[in-house]
Amino acid sequence: MSDTENETPTEPQEPTEPVAPVEPTEEPVAPEAPETPDEPEQPEAPEEPEQPSQPAPPTPEALEKADKSLERSVSTYVGAIGRYQEATGQELFRTGVDLPGIPGFIFDPRQVPLNEEQVTAARMLGGLEVSPPLEADPLSQECTTCKGWGRLRVPTHVPENEIAKCDTCDGYGFTGPRLAQIKASAVPVGPAVASTTATTQLAEPPRDQWGTPLGHPGFGQPPDKWPLEWHNIPTGLEAHVNTTNLQAVS
Repeated sequence: MSDTENETPTEPQEPTEPVAPVEPTEEPVAPEAPETPDEPEQPEAPEEPEQPSQPAPPTPEALEKADKSLERSVSTYVGAIGRYQEATGQELFRTGVDLPGIPGFIFDPRQVPLNEEQVTAARMLGGLEVSPPLEADPLSQECTTCKGWGRLRVPTHVPENEIAKCDTCDGYGFTGPRLAQIKASAVPVGPAVASTTATTQLAEPPRDQWGTPLGHPGFGQPPDKWPLEWHNIPTGLEAHVNTTNLQAVS
């Protein structure tokens, strides 16, 4: 008997049910959103510079200490000058311009103006004439518009037009009855006298850039460089009468 005949037939197996697909437990990943460009950083506001702190005013004790120290130093300095004069026989004089307690120094004249004695001493040192102590004119007062200068500064960038004559005082620097007298004497009074040849009138003098007429001692010089007595000399037409010939106009 063959081997094939001895084999028992196998029972037919039942078909298995199809297995349902297993759903994924993880949720699907959403697509990433596109990256947005970074916003530019705002520049930081510049820090305001710190204001320098104002030095504290000196205390009365500190001022007293400084005054005593300066007094001792000045005393030593003056003593040394005295010994120098004795040894050399050379006489020295104080300038009269510096401060009494601080030889050789003055305050800023723009903040502390020189007094009359200091101005006189400075003029003497400069070889300038010293005007006598004159009394104030009761018939005139300083022009309030130009502060006595007779000229005004014009807000312009044209150099030749920077200075203009003050119309309030007509360039004299003062107002009042005295100015009225000067103007009356400079203008002919009464009807004009007819002439068959020529009419004589005062010639207008040439003036410098500050409005000073030719013949005035300050002609060609800035008024702030004038001696004190020059400011009392009229700068109007009559200031030119004695130095300019009369001009005949036909």
